[in-house]
Amino acid sequence: MKQGYLSNIRIKGIEIYYPEDFDYVDDIITKYKEQGIDIELELKDSLGKNIVHHIKSKDENTLTMAVKAAKKVLDSTGLTGKDLDQIALATLSPEYILPATARLIHTMVEGKEEAFCYDINANCSGMLFSMNQIAAQMQSSDSLHYVMLIGSDSPSIHMRNDQYISKSILGDSACAIILEKTDTDSSILDHKFLCNYTHPLSVACGPCCGLSHIHEAPIEDQKIILGKAPIQTEVISTHIQEVLARNNLTVDDISLFCFSQYSKSLLNKLAKKLEISMDKVIYNGDKYGYTGVTCTFIALYDAIQEKKIKRGDYVFFWTFGSGVEMVFTLMRY
Repeated sequence: MKQGYLSNIRIKGIEIYYPEDFDYVDDIITKYKEQGIDIELELKDSLGKNIVHHIKSKDENTLTMAVKAAKKVLDSTGLTGKDLDQIALATLSPEYILPATARLIHTMVEGKEEAFCYDINANCSGMLFSMNQIAAQMQSSDSLHYVMLIGSDSPSIHMRNDQYISKSILGDSACAIILEKTDTDSSILDHKFLCNYTHPLSVACGPCCGLSHIHEAPIEDQKIILGKAPIQTEVISTHIQEVLARNNLTVDDISLFCFSQYSKSLLNKLAKKLEISMDKVIYNGDKYGYTGVTCTFIALYDAIQEKKIKRGDYVFFWTFGSGVEMVFTLMRY
């Protein structure tokens, strides 16, 4: 077995938070049908959503959700804010850009003075991308022992009103993990990043007007547009097989596949292409909605809660951001 250069960095703990408020997809479909807009086929049959959790309270946002997830994972791991050497927040909807929202989380969990805090935006792939980057940094640093990585987004608030599908399926959520150095065989083994040649603004744009015009643009032009992601299962499958092969593994060695929760039909096609059972593929978009940056980690969380994996099992992650950038990650949980 090839030892990845990211070995000996593992997920010590993981917790999630999502708003109590939710919408039934059937009610969303009915609401739009009354306006003469039929989204049933794509929303339910293709994307496979049943309920979607949305922020409805003015007191809840990306920051408050992140703090709740952060405090939960500190409690479950027996750590405190003073144990954290770094706090990173992956989000496309930070509550503040000055200071970094992660810096505010640091204050609310009573972090130590020596910790560094920052936000990162790689769209829906941001949390998985960040985990790989942080693990590499931890591997090369003597001063990083515990790092908290949080994904938190409230995309439903920021979508244009004419984005019927996106506004309906996007669920608001937060997920927090603690990465730690370990002497066990649990490790982040390998990863691959990929950008396709599609022009990014042809797939997603937000704010539509661009930040330089946000103070003069109409409200709807300050929001986000999402197009149809150019996702090809052939491409995804090829890169998954490549990462596995260079680690002397096959799909049969993988206990769990945590893929993007964007579409149930996409996961079915990908499982068929890889010739794996759907029993190995977590799909929970029907109970949370598509939660974007947190979706692969909420899939991992559910698998742990349902005892579908144990320490030492191989897990493979794949997700995409705005349809134009992908992250593949092999981990031994």
